Amino acid sequence: MEAKHLQSRVAIVTFPLHGHQNPMMRLACRLANLGIRVTFFTSKWFEKSAKPSKAYEELIKVVGIEGGLDDNQLNSSNDAIADVLRESEKMRQPFEKLVLADEEENGTPFACLIVDACFPWLPEVRHRFVAGFWASTVACASVMVTLPDLVAKGYLPAQGEKLLSPGANGLALAGIPFYFHTANEEDLRMSIEFGQVLLHSGMSCLLLNSFEGAEKQRIQELQSLLPCPCLPVGPLMATDQNGIARHADRCLEWLDQQEPKSVVYVSFGTLAYVSAQQFEELALGLESSGASFLWVVRPTLVDKQEDVETFLEEFRKRTSAKGLIVAWANQLQILAHPSVGLFLSHCGWNSTLEAVWSGVPVLAWPLFDEQNVCARYLVHDWKAGTPISDAALAKSGVLVSRKEVRDGVRSGLRDESLRYSMKRASKAAREAVQPGGSSFSSIEKLVLAIKAGSWSS
Repeated sequence: MEAKHLQSRVAIVTFPLHGHQNPMMRLACRLANLGIRVTFFTSKWFEKSAKPSKAYEELIKVVGIEGGLDDNQLNSSNDAIADVLRESEKMRQPFEKLVLADEEENGTPFACLIVDACFPWLPEVRHRFVAGFWASTVACASVMVTLPDLVAKGYLPAQGEKLLSPGANGLALAGIPFYFHTANEEDLRMSIEFGQVLLHSGMSCLLLNSFEGAEKQRIQELQSLLPCPCLPVGPLMATDQNGIARHADRCLEWLDQQEPKSVVYVSFGTLAYVSAQQFEELALGLESSGASFLWVVRPTLVDKQEDVETFLEEFRKRTSAKGLIVAWANQLQILAHPSVGLFLSHCGWNSTLEAVWSGVPVLAWPLFDEQNVCARYLVHDWKAGTPISDAALAKSGVLVSRKEVRDGVRSGLRDESLRYSMKRASKAAREAVQPGGSSFSSIEKLVLAIKAGSWSS
């Protein structure tokens, strides 16, 4: 029994952002379903949101540690991202101390540590079996690793039309994450360090929140760059909503009253923000489209929320017969509803994967970071999305007009070819995590290694 106890314990530590915590918690649930006990370390600010459902309480223990920023301090600016990086440094010592304390208390070490690969201190983690975890696109990881080459060739820092030049490993610079379009030398230095972490971490393997049907070529490219095995384990979906059953909240009740595939769902994730002018253009475009809409307007969506409070209240009253505006929604449940026919999205990677999983076409409006890469996958590679505008796909911060919103919503809801392509992408995503699928096989390899207490390639 003691050996079995040793082989069934894993520690996971997630970078302090919701977009990292959510897929890592889904990985924890996947492991728990296979009998692995998980201690899940996260920032104290996110501890409450990381709590698993009762179904997982005995197998997943959540521990909050110092470091990170609360939601009110987070946004999508490069400065805020740098702040999160600095705060993440504070998580190292508490994590290491608590791992040791946990192992002493239980009398056995963890069989494996799964560490978010965005932690700059990943190479300093000492354990016989360390698995890295990459939450974003595989293409983004490849860019991080090849940044020194891009800088040496003069492609970065970005200078206007140079972004249209071909880049390393066949990746067009037009498809390089928005973050690098505005990155200064300090931003690039930090990003190069990310790439060096991936190259020199000493991790046994790197787990990728992706699947071969989405990024097969990119996975192969990354594997050619890194010394450790790269294992796609995605898409990491909470198929049981981490135990959250469908409940009669106002979103689902409202959707139940709508026609099939008639609703555009609008959400920009947890970090993205827009100007007051852009917010009003978006709202007026939704209104003039004539479509029914469910719009998530979180308190930090607008750069200066107070500038739109009066406008929003009047808009809410004016459109109450066609739309529902909420501060939060259970996105997977919304996307799974038969009334939803289009997802107007910022194209964060988690949202992109959730749209694919649910088979809902995307009206792509990338705003920052790697979202333009995700949008290009949807629009150009998978043919399962349409851009809100060509300019917005190419450059961050472009003002999108109410007419572009109106036309995008109308055409996106009507376009059956998008729906067909997204169903095909959804089929590939679901097959990846079924027995015999590439991601299922990767999880099997991981579990076998955990039970053996070490990685063997």
